[in-house]
Amino acid sequence: MSSPEPVSLQTVRGIVSSEPIHRALAHEHLFVDFQPADHPGYMDVDWGTVRGAAINRLRELQAQGVDLLVDWTTLGVGRNVALLRDVSGATGLHIVCPTGIYLAKRPPGYVALTVAELASRFVSELTEGIDGSGVRAGFVKIATSDDGPTPDETTVHRAAAIAARETGAAIGLHSPLAGPLDRVSETLIAEGFPLERLVWAHAQRSAPEDHARYAAEGVIVQFDSFSSRSGSDAGPPSLAERSLDAIGRLIDAGHLHQVLVSDDATVVCNPPTTQYGYDATAVMRTVKPALRERFGDRATRAILRDNVISAFRWPAGSA
Repeated sequence: MSSPEPVSLQTVRGIVSSEPIHRALAHEHLFVDFQPADHPGYMDVDWGTVRGAAINRLRELQAQGVDLLVDWTTLGVGRNVALLRDVSGATGLHIVCPTGIYLAKRPPGYVALTVAELASRFVSELTEGIDGSGVRAGFVKIATSDDGPTPDETTVHRAAAIAARETGAAIGLHSPLAGPLDRVSETLIAEGFPLERLVWAHAQRSAPEDHARYAAEGVIVQFDSFSSRSGSDAGPPSLAERSLDAIGRLIDAGHLHQVLVSDDATVVCNPPTTQYGYDATAVMRTVKPALRERFGDRATRAILRDNVISAFRWPAGSA
């Protein structure tokens, strides 16, 4: 089967063609810091140890055929683009990183910014580079609380929509529940952002009817946490089984090319007590065979390669 026409991806080492990409992970993290950005211990880690752990994990993924990883860590929760560029260069695995802000966790220097000022920062990170590094973001990440969005989250969402609209970048949205997503999507639409460029992360916690409703609007629906073994994800049917059933419904409805899967795993968390133990290698090790058995080779290739590339493609003609 021939691949779709190659497109560009904005990675931490520059623009690359999608043509050589074999397999891709749509939502992972190499490092996350869950402390407030003004906490004395924020980003206070042994970066040599973090680098070693990240490289080891990337090499494990490469052994599974993965050569593209989309890292969703934003500024304010541990984004380190120097680390991402370093480990990408050391392994050859392509990494796409975001601009944007998680929930309303604005780091120092961002707290008092207006919608327009935030949008300008996001555009700069997408088109010029991050903190003078020359590393450019490849998409915008935002999030909403489960009972939100709060007014400050909405400020971030408006800025993200403006920046994504101006640059043609995708938006990745953390919103496990469809109710908050309804309110966020209204904000994005009001700012002129096309929902066809929206990736809805953690959709597995919402009902199949909501998946279908948003897929009909062009939204890309992402399922993750396949390696989870705790809490509400335990018990029959398992989270993985529920996600696979929901994916099947989307495929049957003609939305194969709007489905993504990943694990939302983090290689290193700070502080270590926040490490939540997901494993990104589970996607190729256990999810890929399940996809192939249920839906066949064509659908599996679409979900684990083509759809990721399409979702996070960089606008044609951008330098």
